[in-house]
Amino acid sequence: MHAPLLAIIVALAYGPLLTEYAANLWSRPYYQHFPYYLATCLLLANRALQFPRSDKTPTRATYAPLLAAAACAILPLAYWLASPLLAAVSFLLLLGWWLNRLATELGSPFPTAEWLLFWLLIPPPINLDRQLMESLQRWSSSLSSAVLDTLGVNHLMQGNALLLSGKELFVDEACSGIVSVVSIVSCAALYGVWRYRGPAHTMLLMASAAGWAALLNVVRITTIAVAYQSWGADWTEGLSHTILGLVVFLLALGAVLLTDWALNALLTSVSDRYAEQNDTRLRRGAKLVAIWDRVATNTRVRLRESEASVSAIATAFRAPLLLVAALSLLSAGQLLSAGSPTSTSPTPPRVDDAAFSQALQQDVLPLEIEGLQLTGVNYEERSRDDAFGNHSVYFDYQSDRGETYRVSCDFSYTGGWHELSICYRGIGCELVEREVQTLDQAGDAETAPVEYATLDLRQEDGSLLWVAFCACGFDGAPAEAEQTDLIGRLTNRTTRQHNDALGASFQVQVIVQREDRVSAHDRYIGTLLLADARSRFVEVARRMSQEQE
Repeated sequence: MHAPLLAIIVALAYGPLLTEYAANLWSRPYYQHFPYYLATCLLLANRALQFPRSDKTPTRATYAPLLAAAACAILPLAYWLASPLLAAVSFLLLLGWWLNRLATELGSPFPTAEWLLFWLLIPPPINLDRQLMESLQRWSSSLSSAVLDTLGVNHLMQGNALLLSGKELFVDEACSGIVSVVSIVSCAALYGVWRYRGPAHTMLLMASAAGWAALLNVVRITTIAVAYQSWGADWTEGLSHTILGLVVFLLALGAVLLTDWALNALLTSVSDRYAEQNDTRLRRGAKLVAIWDRVATNTRVRLRESEASVSAIATAFRAPLLLVAALSLLSAGQLLSAGSPTSTSPTPPRVDDAAFSQALQQDVLPLEIEGLQLTGVNYEERSRDDAFGNHSVYFDYQSDRGETYRVSCDFSYTGGWHELSICYRGIGCELVEREVQTLDQAGDAETAPVEYATLDLRQEDGSLLWVAFCACGFDGAPAEAEQTDLIGRLTNRTTRQHNDALGASFQVQVIVQREDRVSAHDRYIGTLLLADARSRFVEVARRMSQEQE
């Protein structure tokens, strides 16, 4: 009776935040393999609990109470900060404590390797995975360009955009290698634990998996460009793109298996090999050799199937199955209640993207402002998952001295604030400085301050960019600027809650590009353009949202 009660308590305590965490994880394309990965981790943990405990294995891990205490301490902090990530960390610590209890009851050693596998489901802090994606994008772009030069394919690489004759290919998340890298590194970790490899062996295997996946994705990008240039075949989407990605993935897995074979030959047990060749045990340096053998190899022996206890398997799986069932029921209840028509929470307004883009192009911004002349209005539609948004309307201004300013309205986004520094770093820009300021909305009826961020960027050719941007909902409510440093991310609780309540939102940015220096006058004019454009775009959005009610 204790196991069902414990499962219900844990489900009620962790269910809301873990449900949100799973949704956040699924929203990252390079983590969408996590359901299969999680199921495999559970199977490996169950297998590990069937090992008999040797005389040298401690009956109980001394740090187990610390895991439970840390889990209980972190969970309230996760709710206070509204952080699903901290809730997931707390849950994995509690899982470690629970696995230790099972191991003690079943007479098995603590499944350390299997427990550590679960931690690969925790994205690294402060967007390190996003920074890895940006690095892979730049590396894939430059190396693919070099390969295409060698093959004699005419092209131009601008940041992460590969320009061919009549075709522009953006080296996005899928083609940069981040999807395959994360997936194949996860497969390498599972394979290493499944084959009882040592810690050093498994870590080297994971590192090699990252290298193989990134290298083969260069082959993928090059193949797409060659196919389009030589035969006019567009392999950037559809069935051909899927098949090509699958082939690259299988080739990377094959390379990982070959690497495992090589490592298995190199990282053999020194003491066992010495004993085989000399009919005696090693004496000098025995302690160092023992440390090497412990790190490089895994001496754990698998039980024969005839010795596996059916009751032990049932006991090991009973609580997890109850917990998964309770979490599923709780999540389903939350989804049903969220979609119930009796919900009293107001639905944030939004407008049709196509209609909004057409309205913005109808003389929304003035022909002249602050001595600048409007020289052109352009519209661009991108893929729905593009980092710069599905839709953008550009307004280009020019001074009498030839200085250019671009105003852009990008839409639509969810979550309110859309951090552009990540996007610009993704296309090869170096972030020099980022500041958060407040717009002067004199004469406007805004009840909340309008925060905006400025970015000083350096492009690959040495030219400078100054970008000022802000965001707001379609009802005009301003989004709050989020902090990008580690301390700011931990204390962004109210900011995230406010921005999430905005629902669909749009972004306004002003872009100033100069060869050597962005002057104070450029920044002043850019800020005035941002304030004026935002107020005019908000007026259009409010009018359209009211018409659709």
